[in-house]
Amino acid sequence: MRARIAASARIWGRRCARRAAWLMVLLVASSARAQTCTLISEGTTWLAHADPPPPAWADRDIEDDPDLSTWQLACTPFSNTGCGFSPGTYWEPFTSIWLRQHVWLTGLETGMIAQVAIDNDFELFVNGVLVGSLVHEGCATRWDAAIAVPESAWVIGDNVVAVHITDRGGITTFEMTLTGTSPACPPGCAQLPCGEPGPVVAVPDVLDCAGKRLAIPAVASWARDCATELEVRFLASDGRQIRGWSALPWAGVQVGGAVDDLFVEARCAQSPTCPRGSTTSLVAALPSPPQDPGPTLRVTKVGGLAMLSWTSAPALLPGEHDHVTSAPRAFEQFRRVNGEGEVSRTWTDPAPFGRACYLVSVADSCEIESFATP
Repeated sequence: MRARIAASARIWGRRCARRAAWLMVLLVASSARAQTCTLISEGTTWLAHADPPPPAWADRDIEDDPDLSTWQLACTPFSNTGCGFSPGTYWEPFTSIWLRQHVWLTGLETGMIAQVAIDNDFELFVNGVLVGSLVHEGCATRWDAAIAVPESAWVIGDNVVAVHITDRGGITTFEMTLTGTSPACPPGCAQLPCGEPGPVVAVPDVLDCAGKRLAIPAVASWARDCATELEVRFLASDGRQIRGWSALPWAGVQVGGAVDDLFVEARCAQSPTCPRGSTTSLVAALPSPPQDPGPTLRVTKVGGLAMLSWTSAPALLPGEHDHVTSAPRAFEQFRRVNGEGEVSRTWTDPAPFGRACYLVSVADSCEIESFATP
């Protein structure tokens, strides 16, 4: 009996040892999978607003795009060069600043902690809810406070971290980081240093007929990960917006009568603080009217049949054709009389025994080249 008890104890001991070993392996593996993620870094770009802020300034869904609102982009630290922090954005004493930052989360992040350096006072909101505050005297330090943000404050996807900072005189300083633990750190522009290059965007130059409306394509790429998609916007050379931010990679542009520039920007859509890339495209109209390729265009009727005679008309390339339109009178509506896709200069006269007016475009050029009334 004692032998059986001893044998049983040895078996259970080995089983417990194996279970403890597996538990240790699982703990080590779990620890290896989890990592500390910096979701808001020092020296990054924030949305800033002077006092007073707009209504519901800390809410997640208000408009805060600097192109569409009174929010502006600014780089931390906010300071008047005091307390040993490198200058980022100048902060005037005896003033308040209202700040917003977008943080993208997957739902796997835990243990979110905001570390704050402040001179003087600070309030922290997450998605419109106050989660921490600090009244502080003296120079700011790394870190004056570590505020644990409850997990209930966060949502999957876009989150807004909003901050109200106040100075009561003398030295001014604010800096902040946000860290958490996750199996994989989500991408986000709040992690990037100020001055980080934005996406590379390419747009072709355009040379076409004046007045013609074209779909101009833009191709954007970024070495960084973007939790959403890249978006682009199109501006005229005078700053007028042709098309606002959108994931659609093209915009309708009307070719003007003179040389112009098309300015195109690209950014990650997940946050208005994301760095931008840009390029300039040339948009120019072909000469109008086009250069006359021949001395004379004649439309004559011989035996009731119309004939087109062009002494020095340019040779048609494969797939090119003249455009011939006709109307009974010059001030009436013209209609096409030759089909698309022709490679010859033959066409059917719609009124072989009557008088007609003809307009002819050379190949695929822009404007009417010649006018004749046989």
